[in-house]
Amino acid sequence: MVGGVLHFWSGKFTVSTDASSIDSGPPVSGWERVAMAIEKVRARLLKITSVLNAAGVPYAIIGGNAVAEWVGRVDEGAVRFTKDVDILLRRSDMPQAIEAAERAGFHYVETLGVPMFLDSPAALP
Repeated sequence: MVGGVLHFWSGKFTVSTDASSIDSGPPVSGWERVAMAIEKVRARLLKITSVLNAAGVPYAIIGGNAVAEWVGRVDEGAVRFTKDVDILLRRSDMPQAIEAAERAGFHYVETLGVPMFLDSPAALP
């Protein structure tokens, strides 16, 4: 039986437009920031799927990432981006998924009854 959807989220993206806030190098363009945001989501997706695979926890990628994967194969002009990773897990696998994800640095929380893993304790759902 399917138990629910977990949202893996980094919290809000806050990007300063002040070039002095960037650690090094020239100011970053808007397109570069878009690419960096997309890469953050991709890295999060790869990290959590690696963690769940290593722990032997079955899952399904759903939501925006699943749609983007399919749409990217069918019509690259229709591709859109998402800022979270939605994963479907069986309720019975939750304890094992929580343990594995927390060992990998994710932080488990529930917000309004929705179980989530955040990238850090400071991340906002």
